[in-house]
Amino acid sequence: MYVKIGDYRVRLNEGRALRYIHAHTSGVPVPIVVDNFTYDGTTFLVMSRMPGYPLDALYHQITPDVERLLSAQLHLSSFDGGPVRCARVRFDAEPAGPWQSVDEFHEAIIYRTGGLNIPENVDAAAVHDVIRRAHARKHRVCLTHNDLGAHNILVDENWNITGIVDWEAAAWMPEYWELTKGTFLPKYRQHRWFRIMSAAFPMYTLEQKAEQLIIQYRQCYA
Repeated sequence: MYVKIGDYRVRLNEGRALRYIHAHTSGVPVPIVVDNFTYDGTTFLVMSRMPGYPLDALYHQITPDVERLLSAQLHLSSFDGGPVRCARVRFDAEPAGPWQSVDEFHEAIIYRTGGLNIPENVDAAAVHDVIRRAHARKHRVCLTHNDLGAHNILVDENWNITGIVDWEAAAWMPEYWELTKGTFLPKYRQHRWFRIMSAAFPMYTLEQKAEQLIIQYRQCYA
């Protein structure tokens, strides 16, 4: 058994998301919720303990063959309809949204950059074209972990994924968001995890490039 206790970082949203995943999917290794409640301003999430070892603790043992194995297992598609807590959208992870459409969401993340500050030696038209084409695509809205990194994945001795944990940021987001948010943290923008996620979600290469350009040239991070 495992118990998470906290204030705003432990929310009822996580328990609801886990229960939804159990009810509507198969093959996604997530904890079983035993109880989820708030008492005197503190939220408690009681759940089963998942087997395996934290992937980030084994990060430097990952070989190219293991990268391919992990990528093949990561095809996953605010859970409760309220504002979303996401460090990519707001640096302080304060609630943002909800948004009425994917287009409105795209407008919001561009607005929060304060505009793009593109150097004179960079083709600004090409940068804006990549972002425009990525945002013009029609995207489904999917249940998203919203923090899918090596720190939230458990594996066994054979590198089989045995658990995906910490769903407190789970949200309904554009279908590409698992990839772009999962490679947002500086330590995940290159090398092993970037390759693993890119291979797991190859259909969103354009969206990933657009996000990289937005992050690279944003004027502020509010």
